[in-house]
Amino acid sequence: MKLGVFTTFTPEYTFAEACKLAKALGYDGVQPRIVPAASAVYDPSKPFNPWGNNKGGISEDDFFKDPKGALKPAADAGVAISSVASYTSTADMDRALKMIKACSTAGIKNVRVAALPLPKEAKFDMPAFLDKSRGTFKELVAEAKKAGVRPCLELHGGTPYPGPSGTIAFLKGIAPEDAGVLFDPANMLSDGWEVPSLALNILGPYLAEVHVKNGRRQKAEGRRQKAEGRRQKAEGRRQKAECRISLISRQACCVLPSLFLA
Repeated sequence: MKLGVFTTFTPEYTFAEACKLAKALGYDGVQPRIVPAASAVYDPSKPFNPWGNNKGGISEDDFFKDPKGALKPAADAGVAISSVASYTSTADMDRALKMIKACSTAGIKNVRVAALPLPKEAKFDMPAFLDKSRGTFKELVAEAKKAGVRPCLELHGGTPYPGPSGTIAFLKGIAPEDAGVLFDPANMLSDGWEVPSLALNILGPYLAEVHVKNGRRQKAEGRRQKAEGRRQKAEGRRQKAECRISLISRQACCVLPSLFLA
């Protein structure tokens, strides 16, 4: 087993610095965060944020233009690329295929690419959606296979594959050498929970990588209290707004006649 660092969680460091740090700490590799150009921006006036204000994000534009050059700091530091953490999905197939091509050029085998996200509507035709989502992912896998790249799904909320069992069902008909799974047990705390020992046996040969991070569940009572607190604040804002409207109305009664009289 080899250990790596996901650079999303080293927001204080540039990619080159994160690679050197990983090497110094004894890690074998890194999983680079490759994001749309608009997200690869760091603002020193704002606090660090893994997903929003990160010094180590690699722009998709730079990666697509020169895949090997963008990842060269890893080689210079003596760490491997465990996989690429992209933020692409089959919702934008052209962009996802560009990611596959760039990974192929850079010699990267595993890359995180999502299938279609769940619809935002509360009620929808799940079988039809699954057929469409699975179809687009199979299309991506077929193209990736030609390039020697293995697209990987990450267990995540908001997807039709938050847990291992659902993911294996989603990947039915796709060979494990052609598609993999990033196992993230912390993500399963909110969606798709399955006992880890069972989950790993379910994933079997599809297991490509494991994300290790912290997470915790909150008691339902705590969530209810927070929801009630938010409701009370909203009610307070509503009452203040009504007071303002009432005040404006009274002022208008006094001011408007003078306008007409003038």
